[in-house]
Amino acid sequence: MTGIYSFPKQRYFWSGDTRFESISSVMSRDRFLGIKKYLRVTDNSVQKISKEEKLSIDEQIIPFKGKIGGKSGICYDFIFYTGKNDKKKHGFCTDIVLDLCETVPRFINHKVYFDNYFTTIRLQ
Repeated sequence: MTGIYSFPKQRYFWSGDTRFESISSVMSRDRFLGIKKYLRVTDNSVQKISKEEKLSIDEQIIPFKGKIGGKSGICYDFIFYTGKNDKKKHGFCTDIVLDLCETVPRFINHKVYFDNYFTTIRLQ
């Protein structure tokens, strides 16, 4: 949302007349700015960050206030849901898992975990 609506400073999303309820009700200003201070988005193909052996695929629904476990917490890749897509090869969930696995190095014994939302006979 902060990328769609533009203010001179992001603090305005939490301020009186310019307050955005859909943003300010999900997270406090100080928490947002604290996370933003340490959050970096990087092109891994340039940085050459090696993927961990155990990888997890999961869906993310906004707003989210929980915690996600993981050894490093690094998000190596993601796909935004942009609505229905007619380009299905194997089915919606199977295609997502296969697309996200495209960047996983082959023949290095990586393990990919996902829940029953993504589990299909074809994928197994």
